[in-house]
Amino acid sequence: MVPCAVGGTSIDKWKPGAYDDATKTHPYDDAAERIRYAMTQGTIKGVIWHQGEANSSPDKINNYLVKLEELILRVRTLVGNPGLPFIAGELGDFRDQYQHINKLLALLPAQVKFTSIAKSDGLTDKGDKTHFDGLSADELGKRFAKEMIKVSAPPVLK
Repeated sequence: MVPCAVGGTSIDKWKPGAYDDATKTHPYDDAAERIRYAMTQGTIKGVIWHQGEANSSPDKINNYLVKLEELILRVRTLVGNPGLPFIAGELGDFRDQYQHINKLLALLPAQVKFTSIAKSDGLTDKGDKTHFDGLSADELGKRFAKEMIKVSAPPVLK
C-alpha cells in the first residue's frame, strides 16, 4: 500500500506540476515520487481512488471523467502497466451534488479497461455529510478489495 491521499483536493491538482495551496503539496508529483520509490521494493498491483467532493458541484464537474481517464493513463504509464487495475470509490449519498460524480464514475468501466467502481450504497456519514463513519469506511474498504480482486483476476477461458 502506497498512501498518496491529499484531502480536499480537486482532480485538477492531480496533474504533473500542479500545486495545492491549501495543503502546500504537489499531489500528483508527490504520489509519483512515492510510487517510483515503492517500485524499487516491489510491484504496483493496482490503484484505489476516492476523490470527487471538490469536483461535485455543477460548475466544477466539467470534464471530470476525461481528467480521471488522463490520470489513469499517467499512472499506468508511470508503472509500465497498461492494464493496471484502477478502482474508483463512489462518494456517499450524503449530499445531492455528490451524485454528479457517482453518475460519471458509473461510466468509467465501459470507457476504460481494467477499472471498476466500489459502490457506496447503504453507507453512512460520521455526521458531517462528507466523510464515512468508521463502520462504513471499513465496509467501503471491503468493497474496494472485492472489486480489485475481480479486476485483477485472470480471465476465465472457456
